[in-house]
Amino acid sequence: MPADTPNDALAVAAEQISLGWARFLQNVEMARHYDEPYLLELMRKMPNPILDAMLPTLLFVQLMALLDDGLELYRTSKDIEFKPRTNQDLYHRIELLKNALSAPSELHTLRQKRNDLAHPPAAFADWAELGAAIEVVDVELTRLGLIEGRPEYKFFSARSGARNSSDPKYLFEFEYKYGLKQHGDVVLSVSWIDRIASAKQSSTSNTDA
Repeated sequence: MPADTPNDALAVAAEQISLGWARFLQNVEMARHYDEPYLLELMRKMPNPILDAMLPTLLFVQLMALLDDGLELYRTSKDIEFKPRTNQDLYHRIELLKNALSAPSELHTLRQKRNDLAHPPAAFADWAELGAAIEVVDVELTRLGLIEGRPEYKFFSARSGARNSSDPKYLFEFEYKYGLKQHGDVVLSVSWIDRIASAKQSSTSNTDA
């Protein structure tokens, strides 16, 4: 149903951004713990320098896309118009809304970092940069009324005990699962089965997200 008033429009915008923001934070928390499932089998984490470069970089770019969407939804919900012949990009959205923002200069710094990541020569963001950027964007989206409160997620991982395999070709199996909980409830999880074969066969695993 279309929004009837500016307040209705802002409520619709806030719901869209809030859902996207929650899922983004879930993705970040899962990515931060990518090396922990190895503890279940190898008894140690397995950091990967490639993932430690690529994951925060990709998530940084996604973060800035969420910011851009949030500013645009806020602008349209408030009927704030660009001046004629103005490029409708992130730079001009920040400039247009700077009186409503807490720290537009910090957003411009993040915007420039995004540009550096998106264009050669290749650049990367690290986990600390991503975390700091999330804090800045969280403040601004909250100030604009697009999100309310920061959801907190707790990472978990678990392995079942050995059990008879559901596939008769194998002797027994383990089920592995990791994901996120909020207030004790699972909100996102990945699981897979590791089946142990006979001496004449090799082990195999199936993953179901």
